[in-house]
Amino acid sequence: MAQQPQPQPWTSRPEIDTNYDLRAQNVTCLATHGTKLLAGSADGRVALYDLEKRSEIATTPRDRSGHDRSIIGCSWFHDGGVFVSACCAGNVVVWDAHQMKAACRFALPALSSAALSPMSMGPTAAVCAVGTTDGACRLCDARSGACHSTLTHGRGAVSALAWHPTNDTLLTAGADGAAHLWDVRTLKRRGSLDRHDLSGAPASINDRVAKTAHDGGLRLAAFGDTSLITAGADERLRAWDAESGALVSDAFAPVQIRGTRSPAPLQAAFLEGSALIPDGRHASLLSLDSANEAWRTPEAGHAGGVRACAVASSVNRFVACDDRGGLVVWRPALVVEPAVEDDDAPQIRVDVALAAEADDADDFDALRREFEESRRAAAEDRRRARERPAEEEPRRRRRRRVGDVVRRATDRS
Repeated sequence: MAQQPQPQPWTSRPEIDTNYDLRAQNVTCLATHGTKLLAGSADGRVALYDLEKRSEIATTPRDRSGHDRSIIGCSWFHDGGVFVSACCAGNVVVWDAHQMKAACRFALPALSSAALSPMSMGPTAAVCAVGTTDGACRLCDARSGACHSTLTHGRGAVSALAWHPTNDTLLTAGADGAAHLWDVRTLKRRGSLDRHDLSGAPASINDRVAKTAHDGGLRLAAFGDTSLITAGADERLRAWDAESGALVSDAFAPVQIRGTRSPAPLQAAFLEGSALIPDGRHASLLSLDSANEAWRTPEAGHAGGVRACAVASSVNRFVACDDRGGLVVWRPALVVEPAVEDDDAPQIRVDVALAAEADDADDFDALRREFEESRRAAAEDRRRARERPAEEEPRRRRRRRVGDVVRRATDRS
């Protein structure tokens, strides 16, 4: 069996792989696990997609077991067999992904954000943090079926939540512009993000200045392995150290944070160490080292403001949704380097192109056989085209001689 080439890098503007038109559902949030995609919608449903087969698998019901209001967050459990969803009305539901049936349900006050812990072991495994509109963060344990703790964030709604990928740190971000880091094991605040960076100022000044991450409410928060990014209504993007919370950079160009009808927070993701963020009608890839934009998705991708981005690394794709009902799966552009004294380079380029279209290894082999057959047929057609003039040239000469005889006879008459 032929070995598939290495995945293409995300070095240039991506191409559309699949474009779903979901205006009736209006997707608000995304989550990926392997080849599976969850898409929460404004009508209260959560749809499950297969990114390899480019098809919808199932949808959660709109009845008493599910949601009847806009979904503000959805997340996979670490094993990919269970997921959790939350709606703005206050319902949090744990679902069996195989049967699309509710396994557990929490009834809470009105919610503004939700995020599930990525830990597979330890005290925060299966803990879903949900932000309320009155400034609190509730911790719901799917194993016990109870909300056992509450974190007090501050004034206004908790508009975004983010878990550290490798420990029990939770970030709560609010409409008041503040963002706090919590140790969920001890339920104690570790610190706050401070855009003023007054760490060296006297305590008498430092204590009187309110520590805020943004001037205005936060709309986005996401952890990477070593970085944390936030964005707010001030249309500023800031990068922070994931461990200490210290400000790393605010030199990014302004980002277009569009207000949408959905109460769900915006979603960002990390792609090859860079930040993939919603930016108006585009998803933009920003380098956290240089603060420069590597690329943004083409105009043809989204008709409305992008709300959420999610990466599916197992299939080398990312997904973005917008407020006009667009759900687009993007793939890296095919970049072919010119061959330099390498006889295998043409075949490698062919294999790369075929792999981009193949659904799996068997489909890749079938596409390669079809290509070889079409190439042999084209070569045979070219051979026949070259031989045909040589066979017909004597006939053309004979026709010219006959024509000359007829013209001379006509002239003499």
